[in-house]
Amino acid sequence: MALKLYYSPGACSFAVHVLLEEIGQPFTQECVSIPQGMTSSAGFLRINPKGRVPVLVVGAEVLTELPAILLYLALRHPEGNWLPTAHPMALARCAEWFNWLSGTVHTMAVGQVWQAGRFIGEPCLEAQVEAKGRINLTQAFERIEGHLSREPYAVGRQYSAVDPYLHGLSISSLDSACATTGGPARSETCART
Repeated sequence: MALKLYYSPGACSFAVHVLLEEIGQPFTQECVSIPQGMTSSAGFLRINPKGRVPVLVVGAEVLTELPAILLYLALRHPEGNWLPTAHPMALARCAEWFNWLSGTVHTMAVGQVWQAGRFIGEPCLEAQVEAKGRINLTQAFERIEGHLSREPYAVGRQYSAVDPYLHGLSISSLDSACATTGGPARSETCART
């Protein structure tokens, strides 16, 4: 089945690329640059009306939202043990990470830093939203660093579909947006992935 990944450099779509490479699944890719406004183009909005990357086209199906795409790939390739399906608590921890990374860290904190205007209708207040985003992002990275200083991966001792998401957040330009840089535990985890 043919797979096509729509991505933007430096965006969370990197995590899908990482997992596809880990799996060894052939795919094609198309750059849809966020800074150049390509996610708002009529052509891309026909593919994903949400105007966001990543998008994974699987045959005739269009799959959006990073956790859903990572989940799909992990379930399609159970041989890699990308999701601990035999261990309910570990699987729940994957869902917990996906929800927190997607809903709080990525959508809220990263959004506040890079797209403050989405959160407030007053341009004169965007700097305050961005400043709060930097605080939120710093706190999130500190929480991730604390966890990874105790465990080698997001879900204990086993690499999972969550780790490419952490990797993508850690190596992207997001660290330059907050007061803290990648800590040693995150750096070690990224080196292993």
